[in-house]
Amino acid sequence: MTKYENKVASYLKASPKHYVRYQVKPVFKKHELLARGVKMQGQSVGSKKIKFNVYLPNTQSGMKLNYATGRSQVAK
Repeated sequence: MTKYENKVASYLKASPKHYVRYQVKPVFKKHELLARGVKMQGQSVGSKKIKFNVYLPNTQSGMKLNYATGRSQVAK
């Protein structure tokens, strides 16, 4: 997420006239407590400088995530 957040932040800091439509939506399966990932969308208003629509999975190297319970533990 940081890659896209930083792009948006840099664009907005460059000028007070810059605007971005931005949405981040968690993606869950059925009744799971931990999101499987997030869908991120961004579009600069009045220019084509910022434009993305991506799905980023909720994974962590070296960790085992239990999406149903929301618990995590170090992978063995």
